[in-house]
Amino acid sequence: MILRLTVILAALAGAASAQDSLRERIDALRAAEAPVVTGDLYAEDRERDLDRIAAHAGALFPQAERIALFVGPGCADCATARTELEALGHPVALHDTVDPDSAALHEALALEDLPAYVMSDRLIRGHMPAFVLERYLTE
Repeated sequence: MILRLTVILAALAGAASAQDSLRERIDALRAAEAPVVTGDLYAEDRERDLDRIAAHAGALFPQAERIALFVGPGCADCATARTELEALGHPVALHDTVDPDSAALHEALALEDLPAYVMSDRLIRGHMPAFVLERYLTE
């Protein structure tokens, strides 16, 4: 009986010690200062996107369109994106990724999603509501 009680007390003491250790580690993490982030976290990504757009501008906007739309098979939102964009009344350069040249352009721009929109100053991955696109196109 005494041996069992000793084992139980030792186990409880170990658990308490582990709990204190965990508590000390949590307190230390809370006390640590968060890193100070200055500047624009996405500046490098944005510059890389702008460089890609500039490098492929002729293929993206062959008729001097203001926006290019990438669509492709298996894309549930592509038809909606195309209809909404055309309804805004802005000329659209349509790039269907079924076409090997459009697929290569899609890949060169590092666009993973469809639909994808490209303007001279931005890449938009995934479906974007028409009112947002209208704002971008009238800026």
